Amino acid sequence: MITAGYSAEGKYSHFLVTQVPLRVGGSTLPPGQYVFGYRRTGDDTIRVSFYRAASGDAVGEADARLNRKNSSVRSLLISPPAAGRATIQIGRFLLDYRVAG
Repeated sequence: MITAGYSAEGKYSHFLVTQVPLRVGGSTLPPGQYVFGYRRTGDDTIRVSFYRAASGDAVGEADARLNRKNSSVRSLLISPPAAGRATIQIGRFLLDYRVAG
């Protein structure tokens, strides 16, 4: 799968492999390989879209909010779950996720 350049149409920027099911926004990602990208939807929000890596099929979207508690900017930081919950930081934005049941 092409994840950069014109062929990706700007919708893929990161690759994610999970060995456990994850709940991100209103979507559950079963164990597997995914690509995801994001687009700005407002001053304080980006919409993160997830796709199956092998096929490019869309599997869900979630909104990440501007991190107002910390001014650090990370290209990508995926925090490990604590008590089943965690965050994905993209730039200045945080996306909550949790390990699904």
